This record gives sequence, C-alpha cells and structure tokens, in this order.
Amino acid sequence: MNRLVLPPALRLLLRMQVRARLRKVGRGAKTVKGAVFLCVMLGMFVLWIGPTVAVGLFVPRTDPSLVRSYLAPGLLGFTLAALFSTGPESGIFFFPAEVDLLFPAPFRRRELLLYRLTGLSLGVLFTALMFSAFLIPHVRFWIFGFCGIALAMAFIQLVPITLTLIISIVGERAYTRGRRIALVATALLLAAAGVQATARQTAGGTIEFFRQLRSTKIAAGVLAPFDVFSRMITADEFFPDFLGWGAVALAIDGVLVALVLRLDANFLESSITASQKLYLKLERMRSGQALMNLARPTAVRWRFPVFPCWRGAGPVAWRQLVSALRGSRGMIYLLLLIFTALTLPVILLGHEEPVLLIVPAAGILPMLSLFLLPQMLQFDFRGDLDRMDLLKTLPASPTAIAAGELLTPVLFATLFELPFATGIGLLQSDWGPIGLAVAAFIPAVNLFIFALENLVFLWFPYRMANLGAGDFQAFGRQMVIMFVKFVVLSIAGSLAAGLGAVTFALTDHSWLAALAVAWCIITCLGLALTPLVAFAFEKFDPSRDTVD
Repeated sequence: MNRLVLPPALRLLLRMQVRARLRKVGRGAKTVKGAVFLCVMLGMFVLWIGPTVAVGLFVPRTDPSLVRSYLAPGLLGFTLAALFSTGPESGIFFFPAEVDLLFPAPFRRRELLLYRLTGLSLGVLFTALMFSAFLIPHVRFWIFGFCGIALAMAFIQLVPITLTLIISIVGERAYTRGRRIALVATALLLAAAGVQATARQTAGGTIEFFRQLRSTKIAAGVLAPFDVFSRMITADEFFPDFLGWGAVALAIDGVLVALVLRLDANFLESSITASQKLYLKLERMRSGQALMNLARPTAVRWRFPVFPCWRGAGPVAWRQLVSALRGSRGMIYLLLLIFTALTLPVILLGHEEPVLLIVPAAGILPMLSLFLLPQMLQFDFRGDLDRMDLLKTLPASPTAIAAGELLTPVLFATLFELPFATGIGLLQSDWGPIGLAVAAFIPAVNLFIFALENLVFLWFPYRMANLGAGDFQAFGRQMVIMFVKFVVLSIAGSLAAGLGAVTFALTDHSWLAALAVAWCIITCLGLALTPLVAFAFEKFDPSRDTVD
C-alpha cells in the first residue's frame, strides 16, 4: 500500500505548484492594469459560462440516447487525435527543472510515475470542469457529467502514456508501425460501418444516420469502451446507472494505471529523452512554430530561391517562407484531416441533404479563417518575439519588415483555404458563383486578419502556448484578445457588408457591384493596417515588451 502513496516531498511539491499558479494570478492583479485585466477576464468567464448554465436550468434536457449517439464517437475522435499527434517521445515527460532535481533524488521510479500521473490528473480535472459546463443542457446532473468527463479525459491521456512505456520494450520502430496499423484499421472499420449504416438508412437525415451507425456490430465493438463513459455522463439515476457505469469506467482507468506502473522498464532513460524532445516542442510552440513539430529532416538538395531585396522585405519574407515550408508536413496532415471530416458525411449521405454543405461554407470555413489558421500560422512577428532586437537592427524600414512578416502567413492561409472553397463549388454545382466569390475574398480577408493579429500582438505581446493546464492567466488572456479581435472584425465586416448593401440597392440589385465594393473595403482596411503594424513594430521595446 505504501508503494501507491507519494512521499511527503513530492506531495509538498505538488501543493507548491498549485500555490504558485494562484500566487501568479494574485501578483498580476496588484497593478492597475493587471486588476482591470483580471476583472475583464472574470467577466468574460461569466458571459461564457452563464448562458450555458441558464440554458441548462430552464430548457428541457436533450434526449440521453441522442447525446450518446454523438458523445461516444466524439471521445473516439479525441483518442485517435491523441494517438495521431503523439510520437514515440510523448507520454511520461518532465520539465528540465524536474529532470535536474527529481531524477538524482532518492525516489523510486514508481514514485516518480505516480507524481507525474497525479500532476496530469490536476490538469484533467481542470479540463473536465471546462467541458462539463457545456454539457449542462444535455445531462440530468452536472456532477455525473463532470465525473464522467474526468474519467474519459484520463482514459484519453493514459492510452498514449501506456503505449509510450511499451516503446522501451518493443522499440520505437515497432511502435510507430503498430500505431499506423491501428489507426488505418480503425479508419477502415469505421468506413465499413458507415457503409452499412448508409445501406440501412431510408429516412431521418443525419441523426438517423448516426443511430444506424451505432447499431452496426463493427461500430458497436469499436465504440464499446467509449460508450461506457458516455453512459456514465448521461446517467439518469445514481444507482444503478451512474454507479454501475462509473465502476466500469473507473476499472478501465485503473487497469491502465496499473499497466503504466507495471511497464516502468527503462523509465528514467526514456523519460529523459521524452522530456528533451517535449521541451523542444514547447519552445517551438512558445515561439509560434507549433507546426515545426511535425517537420522531418530531409536530404533533398532543392532549395527555395532567394527573393529580391524589395527594400528589405524580401529576405524577411524568404526566411519566414522557408520556415513555413519546413512545417508544411503538419499543415498537409491537418488539411487532409479537416477535408475528410467535412466531405465524409456528404459522400455517405449523397446530395439528399444540402445543409451539410451549408455547415462548412457558413461555419467551419470562417472559423478556420478567423480563429484556427491565425493560431497555427505564426510565421510573422508572433514567431519572432525572441528576435525583435535582431529585426530592429536590420537596414530596412519598419514598413518593409512588416510587409515581409505578413507575406508568408497570408500566402499559406490562402493556399490552405482555396481547396475548401473549390471543393464546395465542385460538390454542389449550383454554388459555383458563390465559390468564386469566396475564393476572391480569401486573400483580402487573410491580409486584414493577419495584420490585425500582428497589430494586437505588438501592442500586447504574449507567448502563444500555455505551459500547463490550469494556467488561468494565459487562458483568460487568450479569451480577452479573441474578444477584442472579434469586435474589430465585426466592425470591419459590418462596414463592408453595409456599403455592399448600399451599392446593391443603388445599382439595381447588382451582386457583382456589391461584392466588388465589399472586396475593395476589406482590401483597403488590410492595407491600412499594414502601416499601423509597422508603427507598432517601430515603437516595440525589446527590453521592456519581451515577455517571459
């Protein structure tokens, strides 16, 4: 029993880490700027969670069977994404300070494993708390949903950790090959289940398709472990629903934990390697180069041609473009994943439900353009935070440097989004003109978005990656910055739409003239922001504004 209890020193270290995060929040609130920021952050939390809680209290609960139809496949998707994104170095990892202090200390390997698992469980609880707020309208008791999500998130984290420890036994090559085989086999099984569900479905739309999918033997077998967690989350009664399914879910996680504690061969050696590789990933994320984590060294002799000088903008743009090309492997993976997720329902269900095309056209594509891609494509000032002093010494004007920094993310975002606009037009022939209009607007919108991203960043510099779950300040800062960008984008979009509507009325309902005016407005706004970005860069002080 003593082997499963952390030593007092490790328990003290965990408590001090929690106190350090709380002290960091309190220290930031001692200044006027920090106090105002904390109040705004708390207000946004209330505005974010408040409506969800109100809906859960006053709106009838969703049918539990319908929730389970989507919840179990969603948990499976999270697990596959975790397996897909992890490499042999992922799993049990330690930060450099922990490696230096804990590994030479008189702790057993199993005690270090328990320490790391306990630290990960704190992050799981924070993540479960955030996710459970969205499930309030869909579950009978919030506490059931919270406990179920916590165990499900623990399962999703324990699976890669278990496989990582197996590496020390079977080897990295066997692990990589086995992971690929498992992913391909799961995809083929789900595709076969989708074909069976499509053959059975006669009517009912998308909801009936998912119900038929779950009723197939193939899908039922693949989703069996995740169905345990979904039934626990949507339990109607404490006994036997919640207690019974909760015991099974707890047993599944307990078996994984016992397996992790059993497979601790070569743990210290593999953890040192994993920690070093993970720290390099975190450094890339902190510098805005997260996609470089999927890059691979190559021996190809082909080199990207050097740009002309362009008053100093050419070399800056060339360096960022080379970095983006090295990380293009990650962008290709993400492009294929999103494209498959968008087109698979259309292929399976045919053209009977055109609303399936409206969702990616009116929802997912703008989300990619406005929020996801700006966070991924940080090959600009956001990725050069530690090189600001070097950029300021270049013999080029601030405007040229700003133009060179903006070129690469705008170009890559445009190349990323054009296949979606083209695909929507090809899947629905009647939407050809709409696809052409979207393709024309994509470069102008990207210029405006990335100019705004860099302007906000130079005014309020920040690191792009959180260093751990529970970093409330980093999470709140991202929320505030996203809110500011949303307000500015709403104003710009309203201006372009308003002037386009006026043009539409004055030109006898000419859509071409209205879209041309809206395009010119967005393009002018993007070009107008570029000198502001250059001015903000000129006023940027690396000795004061470079954050830790």
